[in-house]
Amino acid sequence: MAEPLLDERSQQALKEKFQRDLLNDVSLSIFVGDDNREYCDFTVQLCEELNALDDRIKPVVYQQINEKAAELGITRTPTVLVGWDEGYRLKYTGAPAGQEAGGFVEAISLVSRQDSGLQEDSKAKLQNLDRDVSIQVYVTPTCPYCPRAVLLAHQIAIQAKGRVESECVEASQNMQLARQFNVSSVPQQVLNADMSSVSVGVQ
Repeated sequence: MAEPLLDERSQQALKEKFQRDLLNDVSLSIFVGDDNREYCDFTVQLCEELNALDDRIKPVVYQQINEKAAELGITRTPTVLVGWDEGYRLKYTGAPAGQEAGGFVEAISLVSRQDSGLQEDSKAKLQNLDRDVSIQVYVTPTCPYCPRAVLLAHQIAIQAKGRVESECVEASQNMQLARQFNVSSVPQQVLNADMSSVSVGVQ
């Protein structure tokens, strides 16, 4: 049996946070395969440990890339979809490890509360979206600034439910994608896979 990822102190802190913050169930659809096997195992174990702390966190594991993955445009493992069963479009491509683990927990909490936490003027601007938008945020596990950039993208996706997809891409686990968008510093944001939209740093 694998050693727990969360020590007793972390478990207690998370249990208290979930009791305080979670309102509704949150689905975690986890796609795993032979690629990045170590990271796949980590991701599944992390999500299962979170479920053990609060059963409103609902992980489901899909082995290999299958028809469901193809329908959702998923080609890489591990990938985690947060809240897609509830109509939200939050995605992690690569394991939510290191600095990103805390942001992953916060994303679950925001989806459960169905509240983006954005300021009112930002909420008003997002009401005027006239097209679907994809936000990719490239990160590395040791970057202290990346979780804030990812969380902001997730907040936008929660507020613009179904219109915005926010994706956290772990660059070192997805080198081909990182090279495609010339990722050299993180966090790096890309809108709708358009190189002209690239921005670096927390916006």
